[in-house]
Amino acid sequence: MARLFSLKPLVLALSVGFGAGGAYAQNASLPQPADYEPARATPPAVQSVENHRPADQDKLSLGDTCLFCQHQASEANKQPEIKRSGEEPLPQDYTRVIADKVAGQSKVAVRAEGDVIIERNQEVLNADWADYDQTSDTVRAGDRFTLYQDGSTVSGDTLVYNLKDNTGSSEYVRVDAEKDGRRLQSVSEKAEMKGKGLYKLINTKFNTCSPGDASWFIKAKSIETDQETGIGVAKDASLVFGGVPVLYTPWADFPLNGHRKSGLLVPTLATGSDGLELALPYYFNLAPNLDATFRPGIISSRGVQLGGQVRYLEPKFNGVIDGDWMPHDKKRHENNRYQIKFNHNHQLTDKLSGGINFNQVSDDNYYRDFYGREDIASNVNLNRQLWLNYGDNIWGGSFDGALNVQKYQTLANQNGYKDEPYAIMPRLTGRWQKTIGKANINVFSQFTRFVHDSKQDGSRTVLYPSVRWDFNNQWGYIRPKIGVHATYYDLGSFGNQSGRRVSRVLPIFNVDTGMTFERNANVFGKAYLQPSNRACSTTTSRPSPKTTYPISTPRKTASLTTSFSVKTCTSATTASTPPTA
Repeated sequence: MARLFSLKPLVLALSVGFGAGGAYAQNASLPQPADYEPARATPPAVQSVENHRPADQDKLSLGDTCLFCQHQASEANKQPEIKRSGEEPLPQDYTRVIADKVAGQSKVAVRAEGDVIIERNQEVLNADWADYDQTSDTVRAGDRFTLYQDGSTVSGDTLVYNLKDNTGSSEYVRVDAEKDGRRLQSVSEKAEMKGKGLYKLINTKFNTCSPGDASWFIKAKSIETDQETGIGVAKDASLVFGGVPVLYTPWADFPLNGHRKSGLLVPTLATGSDGLELALPYYFNLAPNLDATFRPGIISSRGVQLGGQVRYLEPKFNGVIDGDWMPHDKKRHENNRYQIKFNHNHQLTDKLSGGINFNQVSDDNYYRDFYGREDIASNVNLNRQLWLNYGDNIWGGSFDGALNVQKYQTLANQNGYKDEPYAIMPRLTGRWQKTIGKANINVFSQFTRFVHDSKQDGSRTVLYPSVRWDFNNQWGYIRPKIGVHATYYDLGSFGNQSGRRVSRVLPIFNVDTGMTFERNANVFGKAYLQPSNRACSTTTSRPSPKTTYPISTPRKTASLTTSFSVKTCTSATTASTPPTA
């Protein structure tokens, strides 16, 4: 929106071209005063909006409003093409005017007719005719004009502009703009230039769709913009989907340069078992990398609720802090009910990164009282986690390491029952990988300390070295893998359970193989090549006595027997493709 009606460069271009500042043109392609013919009568005055034919309303259409159609731009909705002179660029702030005919009197009035092309710096103006009255510093252009400026194309019926006070108007204006990957198109019944950097659009529609696509758009009775403050104001604006207005606001302000702006956000209003719920969020744009939102609200059956969010972004870290607080809940007869969420990510060095994820609520009933069923089910165990990740090249291979500490706040159900997961205090993980020829060497190790207030705790150490080969060609592949999976448990005593130490070592052999078959097929008289794949995978471990070992997880304690042999085969036929030469 910032450059939709920035027509001043066009006016300056005409001024330089025909005024005293155009001395450079005496040696260029501009006609000399002796070549001018007497100026014709002033062109017909710009018609008022009310005198236009009803057919002119088509000029205010962005395109088809169908929501699920393939949109194609009509001639009226297509972005106009820009004609250029094709000549060498002029020096800065000089202007070139090319037309089929140029007539007038120097320092009085000049008129250019027929395929008018005006070039100045990076701006290009096309028009059927252009007329410059030097006595009043007024420029007129019509019957159609198109202005290209900094990636934006502005087109309309007529243009009137006063150079002295930067005022003027243009009727039936269309704008197509694309900058920094963002597209904007709009149509307006009238555009008024009310001074330097002050513009007003009357009866306008705009969206960010492709040409001819009006499946949604914003329609406003007027939009006023101030380039100096960078603020635009829309009045009587509505959001239209599929040709049907779905949201209306009598007044709204917005930034012109795409930057965030402090101000009120859309309020939320809802009704339910707790009565009327109303929230009025206010957004604070504190800095380009820092913002905040304050959410005051009220729930009729419970009381006042205050919430907020802070977001920050730095080159090496970012995060979000979010919270809600209710001083007094009239329905529960409880004080200081709250919710806190904190998420932080930090790049400490090129090889070391870390983060924090912390969640907490004041009581077990918080999610049942303030959220829906899906949120209740997914927030039984609130995560609290701290982690560090490390990556580097060691001994000619890649190494990845991680340190993780994790504990939960577990919420009880309506009957007061809760099953708290094990806390990980801590977990150290390391993996080293290296490829030598067709062999990939992988060494995985992990130490985990599981802690629980009401269950047996302990630690687990895992070491899993393996080697995998990859033999493949156009018709198939075979990938054998051998490894040894060793696990050691150190379980503490709890109640009647005594501490113990157990271990296991499992040799593992795995073969993953597959073949690709192709056949010629004929579909509707066209030849195709149809590939078909068949793959098998077999994993076998050395049989051992059926001994049960504890496998502690954050969710439960289970058991695993150490003897297994698994074989799976799959086949798939992919879509046919035309054969290649």
